[in-house]
Amino acid sequence: FARAELDKRNQLLDQSDGWSVTPAAVSSAGIDLGDSNQQDADIRWKLRREGAMPQGTASLTLRRPADAAETLTVPENGTPLGVQDQAADSFVLKVHREGAPGEGDDCQAFDVYADVFFRGRIFSAAEPIVIDPCAAEKYVTKRLARPPTGTVTVSGDDVRPFAFVLDMSGSMTKTRPGEDSRHRIAVDTFDDVLKSLDAPVRASLRVFGHRVRYDTNDKSKFQKNNVYEDEFKRKIPNMDPQRDTEVLVPLTTLDNAGRKQLGDTIKRVEPFGSTPLLRSIKLAITQDLSRKPGIVLAVTDGIATDAGIDLDTYQLDDAYASSDQSAELRDVIKEHPGTKILVVAFDLTQDELKALRAIMKRCDESESQIEIVASNRRDLAKAMKSAKDPISWQLTSKDYSRNAELGAPVESVVPQADYQIRYSGIAPASDVPVGPGDHIQPRVNWKDKSFSFRRELYANWTRAAEQAAPTPWMLREVDSELLQFRNEEGVPLEFGEVTVELLLDHGDQKRPVRQPVEVEFRLNADDGFRAARISEEYTSENNAPGYRFVIPSWPREQKIKVDAAWKMERTTPETVKPLKDLPDPYKLTASGDLPAATVTRTLKNGVLEVRLEPAPGTPVSADRINDVSEIRVEIGERGELQDNRSFDPVEFTTETTRLDDGAVVFRFMLPNGLTEEWLAQKEIAFTSRASRMKGTIKPATLDIRPRLEFAEN
Repeated sequence: FARAELDKRNQLLDQSDGWSVTPAAVSSAGIDLGDSNQQDADIRWKLRREGAMPQGTASLTLRRPADAAETLTVPENGTPLGVQDQAADSFVLKVHREGAPGEGDDCQAFDVYADVFFRGRIFSAAEPIVIDPCAAEKYVTKRLARPPTGTVTVSGDDVRPFAFVLDMSGSMTKTRPGEDSRHRIAVDTFDDVLKSLDAPVRASLRVFGHRVRYDTNDKSKFQKNNVYEDEFKRKIPNMDPQRDTEVLVPLTTLDNAGRKQLGDTIKRVEPFGSTPLLRSIKLAITQDLSRKPGIVLAVTDGIATDAGIDLDTYQLDDAYASSDQSAELRDVIKEHPGTKILVVAFDLTQDELKALRAIMKRCDESESQIEIVASNRRDLAKAMKSAKDPISWQLTSKDYSRNAELGAPVESVVPQADYQIRYSGIAPASDVPVGPGDHIQPRVNWKDKSFSFRRELYANWTRAAEQAAPTPWMLREVDSELLQFRNEEGVPLEFGEVTVELLLDHGDQKRPVRQPVEVEFRLNADDGFRAARISEEYTSENNAPGYRFVIPSWPREQKIKVDAAWKMERTTPETVKPLKDLPDPYKLTASGDLPAATVTRTLKNGVLEVRLEPAPGTPVSADRINDVSEIRVEIGERGELQDNRSFDPVEFTTETTRLDDGAVVFRFMLPNGLTEEWLAQKEIAFTSRASRMKGTIKPATLDIRPRLEFAEN
């Protein structure tokens, strides 16, 4: 019996020897618990023995360093494990990270050993498992959403010339009891209007009805105004009173001398004859303004006698057809859309005013260029000065039309590439594209009748191959500043906050710059420094597509190397999937240039977070073109066609976090937050960097040396 017991004991001792424990499916890098969304890891273990595997109960314990006790816990440490007569490889122990991932230099990975307890003996794993609870180095780029619409503002000096046309027909001598004559009131008012104008405005003076009139006894005969010949020292030609219109002062600058010349001249004219108003307006446009845009200001106290109407009935009459100028004036007005005509109807009766409106309507088919202002004697000055009111400029497209005064903006402009702008008959050299967040600010140049889209020619720039406007092919530095801080001793710190402003351009100041549909920037340093955080914001305050970057921490001794690439058309995503049908996690398969990845998503507090993890052991090319962290993720819709080429992304504020371990996290934000119901109607698109870089406009690297500024303590 004793012999048997001794043999049994020896057998048990023999079975408790020769154990080994090794982890299964753990990479040489160990286990990463540095992700804020992953606090646990299941570690699978293999138990083996050199001889036959006995039956019994063992326990597996993970032995942590003392300083890891508060960071890593093993909830089921030391749990009994049943072993059988064969190798055991299905023992699992969970490791849990307490709190958030560690950050900074003080956080370190821990070596964790596995110990097997069996029949009173302990066997330890030969090599530890490395468990890293530290947050991976991360690089965050926050890109603010652009406003969904644009703004257009046309500016410039309103220096349209004036062509004054004054009625000096015989009716202007009429008076009312206790008042001056119409002629005297008109002359005094004209002098007052002149005082309200100044250089560089130019003006001309034309009068009509001042030299000849019909003989009261015989309409086939004409009488001449001898006062005119004596005052102006020139003979009156033989003419029909319906042709009696004369420019007395050609266009002249309204400085002190110019105003005096016009004022003195009109005072020398005496009323005398008929009212050839239409011919006078026609000649003011074609001769006085030399067929260039301007303002015709005509003042009359009666009906046009050259409109082919009977002055008693105010109806068209063939007897007066030979003197009818309405058709000729209509053609001239149509040829000069940039000219505004203001007719001040002075002291007319209601019937006369109605007849005058009918005449002018025949001359202005569009009813947009001639304006008739009825005025009494008291308000004549106000009516005449209204000619100075700024005319509007127009922004139009196929299904869109908006007007605004010079210097005033048109806001909430829906983005598209083919708007037209017109101001007083002047238009830009090409259509004007408006993109999201754009503020297009053309300036009208009256001298050469053109528009300019002026931009500062910033000295530090680089270029790609030249493109046809409005496509940009130049990258300019607008401004850059590194804000330095000092320590308590006043010594500048090594790092400071950098602000960089960039501009895309094409160099043609006569044409606008179109905003790219896609643009990507890289801001790096010579020594390989990589900024931990960058914010990017679109701006077009410099009259072209602009981008403002803020980097909270940048080495003050390092230049900034900017690489940019842009496209004028969207890149077709390789993969597009409805979000409602996407499993979580989702295995994104490789497609063309698109690398494989594991995709997970989370919606928390109205923010959608999408994480891409590379497949373990996937090699990354030297140019990182197949790096999972370089995949672009977008949320949007393909529309009815369900074609990837029709994918239209939603404009989000996005925060992209790239991790040292190759993962990338996208956070999508809207002002009112996201909901599962809204996302269920959307799709998710994945586009490789290789695809995005095909066909890009890519200028040479732009080197920037920020100017140094010290922050106030």
